[in-house]
Amino acid sequence: MKGYELWRDEEYSVQVKAIEKNLINYRHTFNELIYLFKFKGYKDYGIEGKMRDYVHEITNNKDPNIKYYSLLLRKHEKDFLIRKELSYITSFNSIIQQLISYVNKKSNLSHREKNKLFSLIYFYNKYFKIIARTEQKIGIKSKQGLLNISSKQ
Repeated sequence: MKGYELWRDEEYSVQVKAIEKNLINYRHTFNELIYLFKFKGYKDYGIEGKMRDYVHEITNNKDPNIKYYSLLLRKHEKDFLIRKELSYITSFNSIIQQLISYVNKKSNLSHREKNKLFSLIYFYNKYFKIIARTEQKIGIKSKQGLLNISSKQ
């Protein structure tokens, strides 16, 4: 475009430069969204895949109460991922505390079994929180975050 006579018109030149700047900003936002979606993953890969591995191991525990707590956690996790409402994070955190308390009080579990469960719970919780933060960066229900920014660019 710079080779055309029209480019010499200063008003036109300023408008084209503004469009170029907006395009660069949009491309940056778009690339960041792509990165975050890949980072978050889905089912078997990314952070979500790792998170699911840990909760499946917790759910495979023989204790019915531990299975119950893990299923409650999965419900809140899935509700958050589908509905994108922050209240599910609070519910998830509450159930995590109940599960930790239950495992602490469980006398028939060996020290080794408790440590393994605490480790699984820790990493499941950690990855869920990473996903929650990633979803917030992406933009929960497009009200804020990168999705909102990209729609305005």
